[in-house]
Formats: sequence, C-alpha cells, structure tokens
Amino acid sequence: PELPCVERALATLPDGQRIAIEMYRLGGFKLREIAERLNISVSLTHLLIARGLAECHRLCRPDEAPGDEE
Repeated sequence: PELPCVERALATLPDGQRIAIEMYRLGGFKLREIAERLNISVSLTHLLIARGLAECHRLCRPDEAPGDEE
C-alpha cells in the first residue's frame, strides 16, 4: 500500500531531486556517482536526497511528522 504513495510523492518532486533519489535508493549509486551524473556537488546531492525523502515521508505518513514524538 505504501509504494503507490511513494510513486505519487516522487512524481511531485523536481526532476533533479527525483532522479537523485531514484539513483540512490533504486539504482544503488553512490553520492559521488550521482553528483557526477547530475553535474552538482556531493553535498548538494546529499541535500537533494535528504529533502526529497523527507517530503515523500511527509506526504505518505503525515501523522508521523518530525517533532511529534513524546
């Protein structure tokens, strides 16, 4: 049941962010390899992936927003 939500969430992301996430999580590429392919820095690659995954999590699990822990 989660996969369709993740697919929809990925589709809402900017192309570069979506591609970086797909390469990292589905393709098994290293951050350095993704950065080279997208012609961006490794730190920006890391940031794109982290923010994109956070957005996917927010969209697919809104009841588990960060900071809600007791």
